[in-house]
Amino acid sequence: MRRIAIGTLAALLAFHVLARASTGEARRNTSPDGSTDSLVARFLSNTGPQLTSYRAFRTLEADARGGHTHARLTAWTTLDPVQGFQYAVVEETGSGIVRQKVLHAALEAERSIRSSGELDKGALTPSNYEFSAGRGAENGLIRVDIHPKRHDTMLIEGSILLTEADGDLALVEGVLIKRPSFWTREVQVVRKYERIDGIRVPVSMQSTARVLIAGRSTFSMIYEYASINGVAITK
Repeated sequence: MRRIAIGTLAALLAFHVLARASTGEARRNTSPDGSTDSLVARFLSNTGPQLTSYRAFRTLEADARGGHTHARLTAWTTLDPVQGFQYAVVEETGSGIVRQKVLHAALEAERSIRSSGELDKGALTPSNYEFSAGRGAENGLIRVDIHPKRHDTMLIEGSILLTEADGDLALVEGVLIKRPSFWTREVQVVRKYERIDGIRVPVSMQSTARVLIAGRSTFSMIYEYASINGVAITK
């Protein structure tokens, strides 16, 4: 049962790394805060270039049993409009169970989610979330609270941080609104985004969960992009 819970969690973590931001669907926010309302409208109506392909080196790490069990995996990952999502493991170390049930499982879940077209289930759009005024500015970022419209493991109760200048997404953080399994309790997720050559991309994801018997479990994924939308990235 413990292995099933960890595997289920890995699939959800992969989904939350993938969960997309707005795709041009705009609607007036119900918040009485006019400035927040305007910022959210700009975020939801963002029609900038979308991420369609990439090649990225990823580092995945996971701890289980309160940090007593650890594993690490590095892989080249690619997304292509025709071939879909693919990955090739470069190196892996640590616990075999954690590598297979969490790290490999996360990459396989990403491949499955992309091929099944389920990304919209967790997208940051008015069809999935209510947006309301948050707790003010933080280092040039405005916090906006997000509230799921349904009780679904693919949705987060928490907040997003938008750039004050143009309403661009910088961070998503919160707790899964629905427990993924009996064995997995509170799951906290933090996703970070950046613009690279004008394209918004995920750059990291961290999560912490409480799993019965297994204890506190953590997961992280970091991206290093080699190319985005067919253009090589130079550092």
